[in-house]
Amino acid sequence: MDTLFKFGTDRMGLEVEGGEEFVRRQIEAFLPSLSGPRSGEAGEGETDAEGRPTLRAWYRRMLPPGQHPTMQDHILIFAYYLHKVKRQFVFTPDDMKLAFREVGGEVPKSLLQIMGSLKRDHNLLWPGDKRGEYCLLPSGIQRVESLLGIRREPPPKPPAPPEPEAAPAPVPPSGEDSEARSRFEQMFREGAEEGGEAP
Repeated sequence: MDTLFKFGTDRMGLEVEGGEEFVRRQIEAFLPSLSGPRSGEAGEGETDAEGRPTLRAWYRRMLPPGQHPTMQDHILIFAYYLHKVKRQFVFTPDDMKLAFREVGGEVPKSLLQIMGSLKRDHNLLWPGDKRGEYCLLPSGIQRVESLLGIRREPPPKPPAPPEPEAAPAPVPPSGEDSEARSRFEQMFREGAEEGGEAP
């Protein structure tokens, strides 16, 4: 009689079927890779010398299940990691090659063209001060945060403008123009008699 063993997480699944002894050996062989580090602990090689997560660990943790980024998106995700985690704001194609290798991916043969397209056609990268250097633009950061499902708090609303001050009371015309002064006094009296405010 065959034994069937199924195991699944949001990132991977394992199914083994066969004789009981065969299934037991397969489970024992795969068990170390299935268990991973205990909650709250970083696995071996999951942090760098400064205690920051490695790209591989960060990438596995941040990439949503079922997400299959394009080559362009991979470059943006790697640049985002360098920017946000390593605080490295300028990167080169060589940094991207190392990143692809670190996550176990194949370095695209058209890496330079893809990076050029992200800069020229999509306005997600900005050229650095030196040839071959790039920076991630805010539009690139937004793209990655959208891919990874990172929600940003909206910026606080600006304070309301101050209430306009009341208009100063009218100043009666000077004594030189007695006719205008008399009209002003008449309007003032009429407004007071009607119970309204003086103009």
